[in-house]
Amino acid sequence: LPELVISIKHIAESKFVLTVQDNGPGIIKQQIPNIFARLLYGSKFHSLKMSRGQQGIGISAAGMYGLLTTGEPVQIISRTSPKKNAHHYHVQIDTTKNKPEVVLDEQCDFELSTGTSVTITLEGRYQKGRKSVDEYIAQTAMANPHAAILYYAPDGNSYEYPRQTEELPIPPKEVKPHPYGVELGLLYKMARDSSAKQLSALRQIWYQYLHDGRGTKGGGRESYAGCQSR
Repeated sequence: LPELVISIKHIAESKFVLTVQDNGPGIIKQQIPNIFARLLYGSKFHSLKMSRGQQGIGISAAGMYGLLTTGEPVQIISRTSPKKNAHHYHVQIDTTKNKPEVVLDEQCDFELSTGTSVTITLEGRYQKGRKSVDEYIAQTAMANPHAAILYYAPDGNSYEYPRQTEELPIPPKEVKPHPYGVELGLLYKMARDSSAKQLSALRQIWYQYLHDGRGTKGGGRESYAGCQSR
C-alpha cells in the first residue's frame, strides 16, 4: 500500500526545496530522464490506461518551473528492486527541444527497498487556508484513504494522515477510444485487427458509448454518442 513523505523546506525568502518520496515500484533507469524532463510523456498515450501521469505535463512542468526560477535541476532517486542499487539522477528540460538533459547519473543507496524520491528547488510563496498546499495534501489524503501520508510543512509543523483502509481501489481498465477523437492510424489498426466487414460493425465492437439504440441514421449522415460523422 502507498506511503508518501512530503517535505517542503524554506531555505530563503521566497525559495523552497520540495521533496516527495513514495514506496512505489520505482522507475527503470531508461525512463527517468524522459518522465521528469520531457513534456507530454504520460503513460496514457499509447494505451488508454493510466499507470503514471495522465497527460505527461505535471512533474516536467514543475521541474521546468524550478529550473527557470532557481537554475536548479530536478533530483531523482529511484529503486526498482531491493537487490539493486538505486539510480540517482539530476535532470533538466531543454525548453527549446523538449528533451531531457542529464546533469548527473550515478548509483546510490536508498532507504527504501523500492520507491522514488523527487526533489525540486523552486521559488514560491507559502500560504495557509484555501487553495494552499496544506489543504491540497489534506484533500489528497481524503481522496486516497488507502494511502498513508506524512507531510512536513515549511513552517516547521508536521501533519500525519494515517491510512484508513487496507484495500486498494479497483485498478483502472483500458478504455476504448471514442470515435470523435480517434486518430487515423489507430482506426487503421482497429480495422486490421477486427473481423468486422462493415464500418458500422466495427463501431459496435470497438467504440465506447456506442450500443444498440444510440445511433441514428438520416440524410446520409450517421450521428452517435454525441458525435456526427461528416
